[in-house]
Amino acid sequence: MRALVPLLVFAAVGVCEAQIVLAHEPRVGTRFEVEERRETTVKILWKARARGSGEAEFSSSDTKYVEEVLGVGPLRLRRDYERSLRAKHPVGKPDEPARTSQHGRVVLVEGLEKKVEGGGDLDKEDREELRFERLMAALLPPQRVVEPGDTWEISGEAVGRALWGGALPAETTSSSGAVVKLRSLKHKKTGEVAKLQVKALRVKINKTRGVPELTLDLSGSFEWDVVNSALLKAELSGQVLYVATSREEKLTAEAQGPCSWRYQAKPLPASEEPGEAGADAEPAPAR
Repeated sequence: MRALVPLLVFAAVGVCEAQIVLAHEPRVGTRFEVEERRETTVKILWKARARGSGEAEFSSSDTKYVEEVLGVGPLRLRRDYERSLRAKHPVGKPDEPARTSQHGRVVLVEGLEKKVEGGGDLDKEDREELRFERLMAALLPPQRVVEPGDTWEISGEAVGRALWGGALPAETTSSSGAVVKLRSLKHKKTGEVAKLQVKALRVKINKTRGVPELTLDLSGSFEWDVVNSALLKAELSGQVLYVATSREEKLTAEAQGPCSWRYQAKPLPASEEPGEAGADAEPAPAR
């Protein structure tokens, strides 16, 4: 029995050391070079009363930018876009991506709002694209302290708030939610990186008057930089369903098919110019 005591103590210490705090607490001045890629291939079915017609459409977006944290509470970002391209065409046609309104510009981001630094307009798609990187931060554990092997659930309210803020009532996104698992911790020279598995993720807007139905059923993985409190890498894929009906209820458009999102971030030297004076030099919870 005595021989077992040291083993039990060692095991207990090992469990304690494996625990880690996972939270989104960005630091002012932190900078990353980011590349994002989204792809969707949907079968679009148009229904007018008893008749219908369909076509298959491919769409993609490809962006590369340097992002800097300017402030927290609320989180404010500065994105210098080197590349922002979008393509949309029937399946089988050549892919000819065109520059979007963000291409070659500096965009300031506060919460879900975007605006061009120095003035200028952004098109609707650039302003309203889903912010999956915000969603990844929302998938971190509510209890904050976890260890490899732990699994937790994320509420529909948290998913909806990450993607749409307070623009949609909570009941509209109540069917959303996620199940996430901490697979492992990777030790690097710069600190620890958490590898997480998104076992199931549903993003759903329930159809109401004036609001179309949207369902995303996704799974994948992401890596979280514990030291810089930032997303390093993410891959999600699955199915999308979008249903919109005209006001007169005579025409319905239904789009369904596979979709994917990939994200890669590389840490850069921190900015030497303070984004804000005073308290923002310390980490604070993002909102």
